[in-house]
Amino acid sequence: MNTLYRTTITIPQKIYQRTKIRAAYSNKSVSRFISDILASAIDIEQLKKPIPPLPFGKYAFKEKQAETYPREKIYADHLRRKISR
Repeated sequence: MNTLYRTTITIPQKIYQRTKIRAAYSNKSVSRFISDILASAIDIEQLKKPIPPLPFGKYAFKEKQAETYPREKIYADHLRRKISR
């Protein structure tokens, strides 16, 4: 059984009215009618296939590591500048 999700969409009133009429002619609820249209538009079979892994982590940058700047040093520099004004 598929898990169903509730969502809100914003569409023009004329499109909603036509959708409601088409759903009634098909003996379906508006929700089911829209769900069927979306399923056919995004090719349900493609959704069943596993998603290939993204290539994150395969490319290494050969730059020098940035020097860490401890929080205490940042704060001390800030206070030093503030006091010297």
